[in-house]
Amino acid sequence: MCRTPVHVQFGLWVTRGDARVSPCKTIPQIKPRDPPVSSIATVDGVFGGLAVRGTGANQSTVVDCTVQANQYRGIVASDGSTVSRCTARANSQHGIQVASSCHIVGNTCELNGYNNVGAGILVLGSRNRIEGNHVVSNDYGIEVTATNNLIIRNSATGNGTNYLFVGAQIFGPTNNLVGPGGVVTNENAWANFAF
Repeated sequence: MCRTPVHVQFGLWVTRGDARVSPCKTIPQIKPRDPPVSSIATVDGVFGGLAVRGTGANQSTVVDCTVQANQYRGIVASDGSTVSRCTARANSQHGIQVASSCHIVGNTCELNGYNNVGAGILVLGSRNRIEGNHVVSNDYGIEVTATNNLIIRNSATGNGTNYLFVGAQIFGPTNNLVGPGGVVTNENAWANFAF
């Protein structure tokens, strides 16, 4: 397991394509809103915990990683990347941020965002598949700012806004699909739940 307990800019920054990061933890040793402990830079993940971006970082894979308490973003993924079974918690902006043609599946994003600027999952591009993620107590649960994405089988609870989609998307129903006593009232296998 790789571990990056103190980092200046990103805990890990993958700039070559077809990289695989698994498992990994990028958890600062000080709280993200503490003042800098150095006159040169802070040591709390100023920009984020794990970046898979840059012109050569496309089509990378991030699996079974934990990113926590970074001053900006937790995981940043470039085009064609996969982020799977990761936990992004208490990052000051977004838990997971993706570009285009990514597969974001089975992640947990909790307590991301500060002053209504952060999402559990932020989608900036098109042709992404956002599936089976659990987003809890973020400013926004899943925020999609570009068109033509597939958003299915996610669950969201306690977010300022659970689902925020801009433009044309392909998505399962996102309304409250649970009736009295906690009984699921929708038989749509592609539903996104909010509770």
